[in-house]
Amino acid sequence: MRKTKQVILAMILTVSLCGLAWIAGSGKSKVQMINAVIAKKTIPAGSQIAIEELDLILLPASAVADFYLSDINQAIGQWTSVSLSAGELINSKWLSQSASGLRYPDPGPGRRLLTIDLDPADANGYWLAAGNCVDLYLIPKNRTEATDLQILENIRIMAVLNGSQKSEGNIATSNNSRQMLCLDLNVEQARFISGASGLYDIRLSAINEPKTDPT
Repeated sequence: MRKTKQVILAMILTVSLCGLAWIAGSGKSKVQMINAVIAKKTIPAGSQIAIEELDLILLPASAVADFYLSDINQAIGQWTSVSLSAGELINSKWLSQSASGLRYPDPGPGRRLLTIDLDPADANGYWLAAGNCVDLYLIPKNRTEATDLQILENIRIMAVLNGSQKSEGNIATSNNSRQMLCLDLNVEQARFISGASGLYDIRLSAINEPKTDPT
């Protein structure tokens, strides 16, 4: 008899505790979750997006800005102007209905990108990477006909390329293979270098100065 009462009391206690837990839980605000479109794999800039390259995940609504897509159909067939990494949320500002070219980094009024061949020996043994700044020395091939030495100072390297693949990010200048540098120039510099072919040899000097503190 005593054992039966203990079982009944245990059942009542369990039900009571469950009820209290439910009441406590129902008083908490629930987190609203929404769909977010992500890239399932890397999508290169300038590509038209296919459905197999996309996926949906659930995220808290408060963590997703309005410009991120929530419907896969909004991205299918669109063209991306930036490279998308696997798992990256899709920003509607990066997409267009027609191919509109790539969006280059750090654009500015009057800026021009120009890619030149560069023998690794001309870089004086330094490692170069996107973001480095260099001085370009244009040395006349024929001193009697060409103009004097020309110097273009503080030119920023936008990318280091190996000629057959995508940007490598840096270049081992002791490598015997020829490389290419994509340079960030103004209009006059781009025009001058373009017209210098055959008249000048281009040598490069990497700037090795400490960055100044803007404060």
